[in-house]
Amino acid sequence: MENFEKTTSRANVSTQCSDPSNNENFVGFKEDVEQLIQKLIEGKKERDVISIVGMAGLGKTTLARKVYNSHSIVDHFDVRAFCTISQTYSIRKLLIEIHKQATGENCDIKEEDNVADLLRKALIRKRYLIVLDDIWNYKAWEDLQLSFPSEESSRIMVTTRVQEVATQISDPYLLRFLTAEESWELLQKKVFKRESCPLELQEAGFEVARNCKGLPLVIVLNAGIIAQKEMRASVWQEFAKDLSSLGLEEQSMKAVQSSYDYLGDHLKHCLLYIGYFPEDYSIPVSDLLKLWIAEEFVPTIDPENLEKSSKDCLCDLVSRSLLMVSKRRSNGDIKYCMVHDLIREFCSSKLKEEEFKQRVMPHNSSQSSYPKDPRFCMYIHDNLVNQLEQHGYSLDEIPMGNLQTLRVHSHQRIKTSPDIWKMKKLRHVDISEFSFIWEDSEQEESSQTVLDHLKTFGKCRVSMGDMNRKFWWRFPNLEELKLSIVNFHGMLNHSLFPTPEIHNRLECLEISFPVGFSRSSGWFESVFPLNLKELSLAGISLTDEIVSSIAALEKLEILKLFFIHFTDNPQWNVTDDQKFKALKYLKLELVDMDVWESSETSFPALEKLVIKDCEQLKKIPSCFTEIEPLRLIKVINCSDSVRISARSIKDDVKDNQGYDRLQVHIPKNY
Repeated sequence: MENFEKTTSRANVSTQCSDPSNNENFVGFKEDVEQLIQKLIEGKKERDVISIVGMAGLGKTTLARKVYNSHSIVDHFDVRAFCTISQTYSIRKLLIEIHKQATGENCDIKEEDNVADLLRKALIRKRYLIVLDDIWNYKAWEDLQLSFPSEESSRIMVTTRVQEVATQISDPYLLRFLTAEESWELLQKKVFKRESCPLELQEAGFEVARNCKGLPLVIVLNAGIIAQKEMRASVWQEFAKDLSSLGLEEQSMKAVQSSYDYLGDHLKHCLLYIGYFPEDYSIPVSDLLKLWIAEEFVPTIDPENLEKSSKDCLCDLVSRSLLMVSKRRSNGDIKYCMVHDLIREFCSSKLKEEEFKQRVMPHNSSQSSYPKDPRFCMYIHDNLVNQLEQHGYSLDEIPMGNLQTLRVHSHQRIKTSPDIWKMKKLRHVDISEFSFIWEDSEQEESSQTVLDHLKTFGKCRVSMGDMNRKFWWRFPNLEELKLSIVNFHGMLNHSLFPTPEIHNRLECLEISFPVGFSRSSGWFESVFPLNLKELSLAGISLTDEIVSSIAALEKLEILKLFFIHFTDNPQWNVTDDQKFKALKYLKLELVDMDVWESSETSFPALEKLVIKDCEQLKKIPSCFTEIEPLRLIKVINCSDSVRISARSIKDDVKDNQGYDRLQVHIPKNY
């Protein structure tokens, strides 16, 4: 059960998919980047607007992102925000998103709040850069610009494919097409990655690139096609000849159609499914993969490992430039993906040609419970849960015997019954408000049943008081468990994992406790499943025993600590026996400590360190200079001494090694 508008789940994709929009594939526009940066930094004293205009597929968004993320822009502006407008938009939602990025806070804005006024106040006396990507009409600009105060040296950058709109906003910056040489360079990077093109293919390859007429999107799509073809000059020459007769608009649609035609049937279904998501929507990859599996799009060569197969499908579409990576996780895995407008339009038009999926909107009790062609995924609109309750239905009355993915996002607490144990194929459960008051829980069948296929459970807000702790043992093959505990009465001296051998397939664990929990009880025992790769803890007191247990997790790569209190005193002394051998990413947020002591051997594999809202912390251990893999330190809303220590570590690294290995990111508005 899914509402795309409210999805915020985490992705867990460990494959290294290539990203068509990343730096290694950024070709051409070097002068454009430099000119735009100069305009943004050295232009007028008063607030100024820059409009980038170009046809679809020319690379406006990629260029804007490249400029937006450049070091000189990051260092120059106090506040930055990047927002996509699209043809259909909600001014309120856009302003909330810009406010969130500008303040760095995910604050709770109420319905009665004047968001435009809140945003103006957040931007006053700040040098800001706002990027409004993909504006389609001048009214959208009129609706938004009043919320941007006229602060000195502040800038607004707009991208649009409509030249008339760009001209109304400001003097347009006309984006050029790639040259034949640049087109060939981009094509080679996409087809051959880091290898060189064989000599016998160079002439034919250059013709393919030249006939793409300088459109980057067309080039990367055609690169995905010829990469699947036989590597012979005659084959490529024939392909180039077919391209030569097409105009610019035809080129774009032909490239999308051809890319689609070269997909296997399962990948065609996976791609078309994207047409159901809203325009310019950042799609949470974890949700997308579960939906593909539930819809039976993913090949079932290995039924026990469908998740890996779904990741392979994702990477295949990304490598062909049919999907774009919009955000990666701290370890480089894909978190969100997007689709270009042209590809989404193609998918939407294809979907209209066939009845692609069933909808339950709303439940019709007169329909047969067993359709001729049963599906594994149901789409239920926001009000259906209310309707079910009003008419006396329970979730169990909907045919769910073969259900694989169960997602319920509701503000109402969902009560389940032992019938959940009949869902033998259940793989993923995500219920925002879940009650563990089990009806007939003493029945022999329900107390003994195990759901072997369940892989992920969470993130759920749960009340633990009436739950038998052995409940979790009945999901022996869990890979991801995320819980937000809202009531812990009756759970003292219990543990989810009595021995490390329980849940030996669990790789991701996230647990948050209510405020006040950790400082008044000793419930949380220091036992963790041995194969954890990611651990997130919030609201607990860390004892030396717990820290040692975490350090003993030899596969742990990501550790996030939120609202943490150290039991004995506000110090974290990483002892000699507490070595986080595999840890690559460490985030400390609202951690109550003033002294942090460590050695260079404590975090030998650390690549990224994020410290946020640790206002009592005095400094980062100077030994971090010696951690060779360390590439980024990010400090947000901490003391001056912490910021100084971060910069000092960076300077020491440069002095010792002779080059800038380490980046230090300290947002100016903090």
